[in-house]
Amino acid sequence: MGNSSTIPLAAYGWLTDQALPTWAAVWYDPASASFIERLSITGEPLTDHPRRLMTQARQIFVYTCAHANGWFAGADEMVVRAFDSMTQRYFERDGRPGWVFSCNAAGEVVDAKRDFYGLAFSLLACASRARLGDGTAALDLADRTLSFLDSTMASPHGGYVECWPETVLPRRQNPHMHLLEALLSLHEVCPDRGYLARATQLVGLLQQCFLQANGACLGEFFEDDWQPRNPALSFEPGHHFEWVWLLYRYEQAGGQVPGGAAAKLLDSAVKGFTTDGRLIDEIDTSGNPVAPATRLWPLTEAMKALALTGSAPGPSQCWDVLFERFLSAAPAGCWHDHLSPEGDLLVEFIPASSLYHICCVFDFLANLRQQRQ
Repeated sequence: MGNSSTIPLAAYGWLTDQALPTWAAVWYDPASASFIERLSITGEPLTDHPRRLMTQARQIFVYTCAHANGWFAGADEMVVRAFDSMTQRYFERDGRPGWVFSCNAAGEVVDAKRDFYGLAFSLLACASRARLGDGTAALDLADRTLSFLDSTMASPHGGYVECWPETVLPRRQNPHMHLLEALLSLHEVCPDRGYLARATQLVGLLQQCFLQANGACLGEFFEDDWQPRNPALSFEPGHHFEWVWLLYRYEQAGGQVPGGAAAKLLDSAVKGFTTDGRLIDEIDTSGNPVAPATRLWPLTEAMKALALTGSAPGPSQCWDVLFERFLSAAPAGCWHDHLSPEGDLLVEFIPASSLYHICCVFDFLANLRQQRQ
């Protein structure tokens, strides 16, 4: 199928006709204006599972994209209600600064820790709310969140610790990557609040701490002082692809990308594809499988990076694999999240948070198509 930078227009029908309506009906809880975490593997809502801040924020992003692209009527109203509900339920809910990790269906705090990964997505939700317009309050909330990170969770070695008030190891590059994503989104809606300068600090952290093997390998887990915990130099191709996309966005915003960084990450990442188009969870720098199972989200990240670079396999071929392996056997508008090399289910539920990855690639490719017309 070549390396076209697009996916079939029919693929958007799966999103607009199945996924967005299905999840709005069974996953959005209108009584609380919040989102449930998961469905059973057959599509029934599992309402008792604690609702993480991260999931609320991701779905606010999803339906903001749906509104911006005209994919789902009433998405803007849902976003406004869900953002207000998220703020009321999670922000400083226990009297301490920052966002709590999770609440139950009634809005009672289940886990009050401040989780860096979740905080990064709260910032993406703030950017999404501001994208709808009348976003001064959302941007102010983003700045309060960033101030909390700086005052309470900043590490003397650079970047931020994993959680607060208790600290844990290992440290990870992953939440820093999503903080970069959020900062770029905030910059896009309001370029005069200093978000790009913060993004530059994270790109510097990538270059100084995360990249290993002369830039060919992205480290995932680290000690407190950023010493890598992975001397064998294995990596997740999906995160390589994700950084390629983010470095492109950073450069488009006016940032200076370290020379050759994106190309090296891409060259390593494509080694994760098997001959039948699957993308392996984890490989070593020679391309040998370390964790040979496959998840849904790395394919969506590959689609964005491959569309940008024109590299093979193209996003259309990735979509075919994603649909055949992860979507077609699931209930309408749903997915299977994690599969063994033989195609057996490794996760016995349908996580709501995966729609963020799917919607993100649809949104990005739609915008990229418009830019190239």
